Parts: sequence; C-alpha cells; structure tokens
Amino acid sequence: SAPGIGDAGGAAAPPPLASERFGPGQWQDYPRFAAMALPQDIDDPKFEVVKIGPSLYRKLIIPENLNFKCGTRYQDDWEEEEEEERELDDQMTYEGDEWVLRLPIAAVFHKFIVGSRARNKQKLEMESGARIVVPHREDQQDAIFLRARQKQQIYSCKAQIELLCEKEETKLEYTHFLSVPLAYDTRFRSRVEEFREDVVLQRFEGIDASIFMPSRRMHFTLCMLKLHSHAQVDEMKEALRDLAQQVAATADFGRPLGASMRGLHIMTDD
Repeated sequence: SAPGIGDAGGAAAPPPLASERFGPGQWQDYPRFAAMALPQDIDDPKFEVVKIGPSLYRKLIIPENLNFKCGTRYQDDWEEEEEEERELDDQMTYEGDEWVLRLPIAAVFHKFIVGSRARNKQKLEMESGARIVVPHREDQQDAIFLRARQKQQIYSCKAQIELLCEKEETKLEYTHFLSVPLAYDTRFRSRVEEFREDVVLQRFEGIDASIFMPSRRMHFTLCMLKLHSHAQVDEMKEALRDLAQQVAATADFGRPLGASMRGLHIMTDD
C-alpha cells in the first residue's frame, strides 16, 4: 500500500532484474535495494489527490532533499532468511509443477476446514494461494494435502489451518482422561461397598444401587484430554512413558502418597 492512502507514490522504482542486466552466473552478488518514504519521515508532510479510474487516492509529496532510508541486501542474505523458516521443506515433494505437503490433521477437523458449502476451504485457498485437498470421509485419513507452486503459499495455508483448528477444538468433546486407579486396595473396595449398601438401605428418594460406580472401577481423575487421532494417542503414551521413567528415578518413588478429599458430589451429565 502507499505511504498515504491507496497505491500511489512513495516507493522508489525497483532496479532491473538481475537476469536482465547480467548473464548466467554473473548475478549472485547483485544487491537488492529498497527505499521507502513515510509521512513520519517528513517534518511537514503534504499530500495531493490523485484520481485513478473511479477512485481517489492521497499521494505523499516527497521533498527533493529528503534522505531516503535505503538498505542493501544481497542474494545470499535472502536465501539465508528463507532457509531459517523452511523447517518443512524436507517433507514436501514436487509433483508436476506444484509443491505438495502432507499435513497431519485429525479427520474430525476436516469438516471445519471445509466449512458450510466449502466456504472455509475457499477462503483459505484464496488468502494463501495454496490448494487444499481433503480426503473423502470414507478414507478416514488423519491428514490433508496442500499444493502450491510456491513453498511460502503452503506455509501460509498451514498456519491459517492450524489457527482454525485450534479455535474449533473447543467445540469437540473430550475423548480420554488421565486417572489414578484406586481399586487395587482390597480394603478400599470393601469400604466403597459398605458405603453403597448403607446409602441404598436408607431409601433416599431417587437413590438406588445403579447410580454408584462399581468399586473395581474407582479412580481419581487428574485431567481430561482431547485426542482425536491415533498419532495423538501414541504421542501421549510416549510422553507418559518418559514421565514414568523420570518419576521412577527420583528419591520419592515408592513412598506412600497421602491425599485428603472433601466436597464430594454426584457427577451429572451437564
């Protein structure tokens, strides 16, 4: 955009392309120049109105004695910057005239990426310049495919999709939970059975044996999880195995752990 409003004026014309000025192999050290004048660079900025077609634009009037803030960048500098942000380049393949990336996305998120009447998919493709290929529902693949002529378009589309999935995940149900089993203790199970019988015998309204969890399934829930793909489940298993090894190496491992609980309530569907 222009330094003022619209697309008029302000930027110096780019130099000729390296391929136009030099022969093959002679342009590696050719610098790229950038010069831009902004209103804040001028003590008393003035503008003129320029009409382009049906639209009016405000163009910044640049004084002749203004010192541009110029920068010189060489081809190697651009290549180094690009390499820093290309962590997925080794996962891309070149097919025909396009780069292709297989992006792991749980199948449950595919409906959010496509959207109603494919509107989300069309918007993502328009904004990023990449093409999104979503497998059919029957395939149940935990991945989608991004195709584009430029790698940067794939990176842009990937970032937007990940942001969309993070937002939509709040609408999904929990799939797993992490808990500490309590039923291994025979005395504990006996106390649970006694408590259930005592309550049932008092014949409270709406209370019967069916509302109690079997003593063999008693556990203490630590957290709820949303794992919507086999890869996420495997990743969680691996994390728990690593954590178990770390805990087993501590001095506290094997010592009894005491916990006090209060304020017990009935767990309802809501």
